[in-house]
Amino acid sequence: RRPADVRMERYIEAAAKLSESSAPQCAAVLRSAKPAFAALLNIVILVATGYAKLYSHMYDVYSSLPLNQIQMIVGLLLCFFGGTYVTLIAAFEAFRTMGGQVLNDHLAFVWHQVKIVAEAEHIDSLLDENRNGIADVDEIGVDQLAQ
Repeated sequence: RRPADVRMERYIEAAAKLSESSAPQCAAVLRSAKPAFAALLNIVILVATGYAKLYSHMYDVYSSLPLNQIQMIVGLLLCFFGGTYVTLIAAFEAFRTMGGQVLNDHLAFVWHQVKIVAEAEHIDSLLDENRNGIADVDEIGVDQLAQ
């Protein structure tokens, strides 16, 4: 596989190629600031990955604890909110009564779909059907990558 920086620059070039016909100025900006965009996107991906791991770990802890311990932890956290304590309780109760469980169900469905797509993308990125030692996704041109 190509290094992440090279792949990121290819993705930016693909975005520039797509925007050439409708917004040539945008394509020019993407091409001229490609290193900055690549660095920014790498930082965003790193932060997003960190948050995903954090939330995944927090959910594992949440799933493993009994309800009374979760309530105890939430109560302890509420102690540090000062004057916004009542507002926080009101917001939490409004969320819970106005469809919080439905939102949780939908977010669980979306998360499941994201995991399926990520796994399929990972498998596809390692695929080398012509067995030349280079992943097929690294061999395709920018035009095909943009599709």
